[in-house]
Amino acid sequence: MRIILTLLLLYAPLFTRAQPWFSTSIDIEEKDNSGWQVIVDEDREELLFVSPNRCDTTYSRICTIIARTDWAGNLLGHAQIDTHIVASVSESLIKVSDSTYYMYARPSPAEEENVQILKLNQDFTVEQEWNFGAETEEEIPYYWAKHEEGYLTASITVGEGEPITTFSFLNDSMEILHQAMYPESESPYGIMSDNDLIATQDGNFVSSGLVRNNEGRFQGFTKFTPEMEVLWHSRLEEDDFSRNNIAKIVELNNGNIATNWEEPNLTDPLDVTISFINLRMAALDGMTGDTVWTNTLWMTRPAYPYVIKLNRANNGDIIGIGYISRPPVPEEWEEIIDNAGFIFRMSPEGELKWKRYIFDNRSPLAFLSYFNNGAELPNGDLVFTGTYQDTFPNQEPFINNINIWLVRTDSMGCLVPGCGNLQIVTDSTIITSTREEVPTNTAPQLMARAYPNPTTDHWVLDWGYPGTAHLQLTDMQGRVLKEAEVRQGQQDISAKGLPPGIYILVLHSAEVSGSLKVVKR
Repeated sequence: MRIILTLLLLYAPLFTRAQPWFSTSIDIEEKDNSGWQVIVDEDREELLFVSPNRCDTTYSRICTIIARTDWAGNLLGHAQIDTHIVASVSESLIKVSDSTYYMYARPSPAEEENVQILKLNQDFTVEQEWNFGAETEEEIPYYWAKHEEGYLTASITVGEGEPITTFSFLNDSMEILHQAMYPESESPYGIMSDNDLIATQDGNFVSSGLVRNNEGRFQGFTKFTPEMEVLWHSRLEEDDFSRNNIAKIVELNNGNIATNWEEPNLTDPLDVTISFINLRMAALDGMTGDTVWTNTLWMTRPAYPYVIKLNRANNGDIIGIGYISRPPVPEEWEEIIDNAGFIFRMSPEGELKWKRYIFDNRSPLAFLSYFNNGAELPNGDLVFTGTYQDTFPNQEPFINNINIWLVRTDSMGCLVPGCGNLQIVTDSTIITSTREEVPTNTAPQLMARAYPNPTTDHWVLDWGYPGTAHLQLTDMQGRVLKEAEVRQGQQDISAKGLPPGIYILVLHSAEVSGSLKVVKR
């Protein structure tokens, strides 16, 4: 018995941590927060989140929040930098030691010296500040990358003249060693804004951008040295129907560069089973820029995928992060989910291992839930951060309070073991489905509607059949909350006393049976 008790005490923590995966939101001071970057601190077993934040009741000044949580998502504390906003959703914050961080930022409110780097201590207090571009107005920082001998920054100037992309190589003392400037209309290397910049294992850099010229439109990729010598330039042709021009990049363990762009379904655009816009992945040879492989992730219509970040997993896999517009969902959820967090995993050879759509139904606004960034924990679990809307905007009184969205999954992208492609988080459970096909409905259209939808206090049911029908109001678990008899014409269905959420109006009559999805906010 003593041996059994000893074993139970020894392994009890393992049982309590058997399924640590979750979806949660972090609300800091009831101001706008959005997870732009997540850093895993293995020594302290903490996560660091970088978030732009509304500093006051107006939107005239945006500051920066750096929040700390444990690996279970519990908020441990935060620091606020009132004078600056982080530059991008990529790696704005770089950890250089246990007690020092550098942050790529711009002043808030904006000043002439728009490109700045801040030195922060372990409490995220500003210790030193470097200003660049004092003679240049409206120079906006976009990306930067750490190099063993310094840093490379990318910015774009959008003043009265022609927009100019500027690359600046800095040493460890934040002194500019080299610069290269490209007028956007003449640059053969593409526009830097809204694309990407990474440092490579061989001491060089790769940037991505959109190239437009007389030949057409291309995704451009350029590899260059710290002295700004171009080693190679590669282009991937785009179609005129493409919608997302943001090519993200990540270096693989073998030195190749993985990237993404769009592939329109032009072979059979009338095929109702395939989305018109699909996600195409490719790898470029790190030495030459030649295409090594391509793979298209076909999406079910009407879904459109968007990639905001590409990461490299510890085992060398590619982790894609972003959102999907109108994901394939069961029929009863079709009108509810506009956006969902989108993640996928591929091998370095381009083989798709899985793709997931994660939707947290506890957010009342489906179209404001998406992932910006992610990281990997030492045990292989994945964490993702982004934006989560917890209130309706543009209402009276005016409330628009977005939160940091934090999701932790296993290495398979699952919140529950053996999950399917779709995962819907509700108050009581996680609904998972492998459904990829668009459901078809051959039944005649139901002559009924409920409005306003969503509502705060009641719906008006417009029933178009003669005689009476029996109505049941149920929640998403099928529990009957109200029952009534309805007649042809209009009648009120009260929503008072119901918590915010999604409900079903089930109707049965001698002529027809059907259901309507309604939302209480």
